[in-house]
Amino acid sequence: MRRWMWLWCAGLLLCASCAQHTETAKAPLTEHQRDSVLAKSQLPGAFVVGRAMTVSDKVANAPTSQMPPDEESKDSH
Repeated sequence: MRRWMWLWCAGLLLCASCAQHTETAKAPLTEHQRDSVLAKSQLPGAFVVGRAMTVSDKVANAPTSQMPPDEESKDSH
């Protein structure tokens, strides 16, 4: 009886180890996506991450101002 139990366990283990894995590879998240998930969580400090992302996005989307060349640097040459 013990012999059959061991054979049954070995067969079950063999079948389980040979099963097809249907797990698909997931694309890694970008830093912005990870921060967005964190900002929406209930973890302490998550709100601060969300605010920092908002400020960062505003700065990144703001038009850059063109500064005129400094007049003093022209005269010194």
